Amino acid sequence: METKTDGPVLTTRVQDISQLRLQLNTNPEAETERSFGTQAVKICIGNVIDDRSYGSNKGKSITGLQIKKDVFGCIKALSSKGHQKMLDRFFNNDGSIKPKALSEYL
Repeated sequence: METKTDGPVLTTRVQDISQLRLQLNTNPEAETERSFGTQAVKICIGNVIDDRSYGSNKGKSITGLQIKKDVFGCIKALSSKGHQKMLDRFFNNDGSIKPKALSEYL
């Protein structure tokens, strides 16, 4: 859907959020706010256009593609840290499972 305002044509995407709950992490230990936050980031970043320049109102110029790279780079870095934390918590250096740590978690 396109909307014409006083300025240039602004491309907008309308997304139905009625099924948003189906996309959320259903792990009972996950916090709702964190789950919603990741979904909100995905929804918002989906509206960033790769070849459009952003930040001109703050005297900056960054492309949508660079914004996406930065955001997903940060998400990837956090995921990598979380992955390493899980490995350290539940696995020995030789790759075998730490039974006590696993049973305490379960």
